[in-house]
Amino acid sequence: KDILDVDKDTDKYLSMIMLNTLLFLESPVPKNESKSYTLPNNEYSVNATLRWLEDVLKHSHNDELFMITGHVPSVVNTWETSLSIGWKDAYMKEYARIMAEYSDKIMVNFAGHFHTFRMS
Repeated sequence: KDILDVDKDTDKYLSMIMLNTLLFLESPVPKNESKSYTLPNNEYSVNATLRWLEDVLKHSHNDELFMITGHVPSVVNTWETSLSIGWKDAYMKEYARIMAEYSDKIMVNFAGHFHTFRMS
């Protein structure tokens, strides 16, 4: 087996899906930051992305497994502030539903996006 626990002698294929999860944010920047970013109305883009993701997983071959990666994780306050900045609830719930429904096809889900780093 390799590092992702896939038998090397298997006939399974491993594919990667990369999502622009920055669009999934409730607010692109915390209110206490001086920077200001303007993002387009994302509801259509996010809903289309989630439909596309589910479609890819639903219609994939039985021998295909997926790694999914995105910029902002779905459940972490990456700004380390008292503000709750993360995905909009509706997007998070739909993403969680898709992940659960197709968990047999998803090997791993990676995300990054942290604004602070501390060494203990």
